[in-house]
Amino acid sequence: SNPVRQPLFTYQDSVGGKTDKATAAAMNLKKVCPSAKASGHVLTIPMPGHTVPKSQVTKVKGEMLKLNELITSHDVIFLLTDSRESRWLPSLLAAVNRKLLINVALGFDTYVVMRHGLRDAKTSEFSKPTGGSEKEKEEKEVASTPEEEAKQQRASPQPQPQ
Repeated sequence: SNPVRQPLFTYQDSVGGKTDKATAAAMNLKKVCPSAKASGHVLTIPMPGHTVPKSQVTKVKGEMLKLNELITSHDVIFLLTDSRESRWLPSLLAAVNRKLLINVALGFDTYVVMRHGLRDAKTSEFSKPTGGSEKEKEEKEVASTPEEEAKQQRASPQPQPQ
């Protein structure tokens, strides 16, 4: 629908609707990086506020099993779906299965990248990459709730895009 913003789904892929986006993206990724292990999966993701017709229930249930299988079989999930509603269920499944999910939404002049991380089961704190400054390590030890950690992150200087 918007091939100008999708370098892995080209104009030629969209002509005549001959190739779906997921398959084209995997194929074109392999052109850029031949050693990539990529495959496209076309799934119908049920969304909050949208009903599933009775005639599609069996198909959608099967596709949800496939989605859950894909999420559980990978360490990191990069989610690039078209709408907020379509991101909800995969994000939920990733959280339930304790998987790292990177959610990306592109606009014509804006973008959003969100990391849905893991919580440490013993402390209920969000996990962070290892390393960092001593101050960052001390701040992590001080934060006792996700709300306090979020407040600390907002107070930290954020890198500005160049």
